[in-house]
Amino acid sequence: MWFVYLMHPFSAFIWSFQNLDKRHADNILWMFVTFVGLTWSLVPGSTSDSVRYMAKVQKYHYSTLSFFELYMQGDEIDVFSELLIYSVSRFTSYGWVLMVFQAVVFGFFFSRNMAYVFRKLEGEMKPLVWILFLTFFVIVPIWSFNGFRFWTATHIFAYGLLPYLFEGKRKNLIWCFVTPFIFHYAFTVPLFILLIFFVFRNRLHIYFGLFVFSLFFV
Repeated sequence: MWFVYLMHPFSAFIWSFQNLDKRHADNILWMFVTFVGLTWSLVPGSTSDSVRYMAKVQKYHYSTLSFFELYMQGDEIDVFSELLIYSVSRFTSYGWVLMVFQAVVFGFFFSRNMAYVFRKLEGEMKPLVWILFLTFFVIVPIWSFNGFRFWTATHIFAYGLLPYLFEGKRKNLIWCFVTPFIFHYAFTVPLFILLIFFVFRNRLHIYFGLFVFSLFFV
């Protein structure tokens, strides 16, 4: 299948998506996301986040300031994205190279989450379950590395949360706890909800009350 990937990446992607329980399927899915990053292009006048990320690569490349100095002067809170941009800028001024590295990081967590859910649903892939699985796929799809900070943080948070929800693996929750401090500050909210869950467990009336409260006051 690796040969198929080299010859026709999209065909390998279709195979990997349908066979995520097979060996190397998750890695082929990962490499396909990387391929999308490699071929990423922007239309003239685009206002996507990619434009800003790519411009920063060029700006940082010609700057003599250290990462810490650039970070302190910037307006971004999230450390990982800025560190990735800075690291790429050390050896190139081409923004498209950053898209590849963003796709590599995003693709890893995306492929692992998709494979994990697929394997947990093994033998139960009825039409309705396929719909739910595809819904999970399109909520934060492959091309979301374009909005790298938030959407990568989404998959990282899920990467830590899913093994806990399915198997009770608490050690994986470390990914949930580091997400708001390294990848995207907005995940302080889901982390707070997770901490509430630790205290009150499955008390649906509490969560429903918080949901109603958020409709009017948040």
